[in-house]
Amino acid sequence: MLKGCSRSLSSEGCNEDTAGYLIGLYKRGNKGLLSALLDAGLVSDGALSESLGSFYGELLWKEPDELLKALVSRPKKEQHKLASLAAAMDGSGMPKEMLRDVKSKLSKIGGQKHSRLSPVARLCLSELNRLRAIESH
Repeated sequence: MLKGCSRSLSSEGCNEDTAGYLIGLYKRGNKGLLSALLDAGLVSDGALSESLGSFYGELLWKEPDELLKALVSRPKKEQHKLASLAAAMDGSGMPKEMLRDVKSKLSKIGGQKHSRLSPVARLCLSELNRLRAIESH
């Protein structure tokens, strides 16, 4: 059902309930769902964006390599959109402690010269900083 989201938001089943169900399956080990969950984020709005953004942000915190590996093969524009959703989470941004952890992990990964994940880690870090700058104005 969520795959339809990448084509049209009006697809049946393209909502936060479906996303929540699939996020639950992902967290129980069905890692193959990540691509569909990321595709849905590219066209999401409202409650679906909040639900997916929170999931991406949590993933960036708990399993940054998983999210970065899924983002690295995507076009830059998609990477920016998804990183922005992760930074915003449910719209209120990351809690301070979580933000500090995520920035630390991303800085470490971003500083690895020969890692294919370092450019996307730096991109995610810049989206976090961009969002923080907007919030402080």
